[in-house]
Amino acid sequence: MNGGYEPGDKYSSVRDLASSFSVSTVTAHRVIKELVQRSLVEVLPRVGTFIGKGVLRNKSRVSIVHFIIQPKYNERRRFMYEGLQEGILSSVEKSAIQLNILPEHNSEDFLTHLKTSGPEIVGSVLMHVSPWVHRFFAQRRLPAVVIGHVEEDTNLPNVDRDQYRMGQTSLRHLSAKGHSTIGLLMPELWKPGDNLLVTGIEDVISDPHTPGIRLKIQSLATESSSSRKLVQRLLQREDRPTALICRTHSMALEALEIAKKLALLVPKDLAILCLGRDEAALKNAKPPITSMSYSGWDLGCQVGSLLSLFKDNRWPGKKNVEMPSRLIERQST
Repeated sequence: MNGGYEPGDKYSSVRDLASSFSVSTVTAHRVIKELVQRSLVEVLPRVGTFIGKGVLRNKSRVSIVHFIIQPKYNERRRFMYEGLQEGILSSVEKSAIQLNILPEHNSEDFLTHLKTSGPEIVGSVLMHVSPWVHRFFAQRRLPAVVIGHVEEDTNLPNVDRDQYRMGQTSLRHLSAKGHSTIGLLMPELWKPGDNLLVTGIEDVISDPHTPGIRLKIQSLATESSSSRKLVQRLLQREDRPTALICRTHSMALEALEIAKKLALLVPKDLAILCLGRDEAALKNAKPPITSMSYSGWDLGCQVGSLLSLFKDNRWPGKKNVEMPSRLIERQST
C-alpha cells in the first residue's frame, strides 16, 4: 500500500483485484475488508474504493520495487520461493516489493496509471513481459530492470542466465553420453536470448572435438494439441533424435509423456534435458529430468544492484548481466 498512493486516491474494486491476481471475488473481498480494518482503504457505497488516511502512517520509510509479470506465466510462486525476492530486498535497502500482474486487456492503461516513478519508487522489475512493455518503460525513461534479454533497440538494463553457455553445456553433456542426433524444442516466437542459446549449441557442433552431431530444431506453437503432434511426429521419424533439449519445462514434461506413449524408454531410447526454470516440476517427473539450474538469490541480488543505480540517480542504460547456470544431472539423461 506504499506504492505512491495518497489518501483519497481511487483503489481497485473487489472485481478488479480478483481479475488482476487470479483469485476469487470472495478472497478479494476479504483483502479489502482487512485493508478497511487497518484504515488503509475506505469503501464508499455506490462510489468506489479509495485510499484511507492510514496510508500516511505507513509511508515514507519504505521504498517500493514494482514487480510486473503477465498473467499467463505462473511466476508468482517462483518469485516468492526461489530466493529472487530475498535477493532483491537484500540489495535495495529499506524497500518492499509490490507484485503487479498485467491485465489481459488494457495493459497499457494499467501501466499508465501505475505509479512507476517518484521519490518513493525504486523502480520496476519486468519478468516475462512482452517487448512492448520494455519499450513502454525505455521510451519514458522509467527506472526498470528486465529479467531476460532485451531487444537491441531497448535501452534498459537486464539480467539473464548465460544463454550461450547454457547451449554449449547442454549439448556437450548429451554428446558425452553418445548422442549424435539431437532435437531442440523451441517456442514458435523466439526471444533475444534464444538466439544466443542456439549460437552456443551451433558452436559446439562446429567444434572439431565434437564431430558428427546433427541438430533438428522444432518450433512449437503455444497451442498444446498442435505442439504435441509435432513432437510425436519428430519422435516417430526413422532418423529421429535420440536426445531432446527442451526450452521450457512444459515442453520437457510433454516430451516425456509422448515418449511413454510411443514406448520409448527414457533415457535408454530418448534422453531429455530441460532449460526451463521450474525445478520442482522437473525433479518430480518420472523419471526426474536433467536441467540447467541457477541461483534465484544471486539473480535477485544482481537485479537489486541495478535498481540501486536508479535510486542513486545513475541511469545504467543498456547494461547486460549474465548469470552462470549449472547442470543438474538426473535420470532422464
